[in-house]
Amino acid sequence: MPPGSRTSGSTRPEAPLRLLVDACVDARLAPWLRGRGHDALHLRELGLQRLPDPEVFALAVAERRVLLTHDLDFAEIWALGRRHGRTGVVLFRLHDPRIQCLRARLEVVLAECGAALRRGAVVLVEDRRHRVRQPDGP
Repeated sequence: MPPGSRTSGSTRPEAPLRLLVDACVDARLAPWLRGRGHDALHLRELGLQRLPDPEVFALAVAERRVLLTHDLDFAEIWALGRRHGRTGVVLFRLHDPRIQCLRARLEVVLAECGAALRRGAVVLVEDRRHRVRQPDGP
């Protein structure tokens, strides 16, 4: 398995995270996350569902929130982090986008990768594994 790759395994609880759920992600995810102790907001709850991607990313950076998205454009924005600021990103690449699949994978990812996300990592979440990419430099 390549370095930085992880598969599902045992999870340990992490401290709650501040999360921003992108408009392309099921809105039911935010209340579910809040029920698990996280400070989670969905862009629709804020009336910002039409906000352009760079502004969504800037909002996540300004509010120190990890961004949850299906949108691959955020991987590029994240890679340009020195210019835009840095925050953690969870990028879902699941074949089954139903809410129960998102919840199951996210529960594992947040438990295993919470500290990395706080440091500004991007986590690519696939059906059976997730990969963590740490930011380069400050």
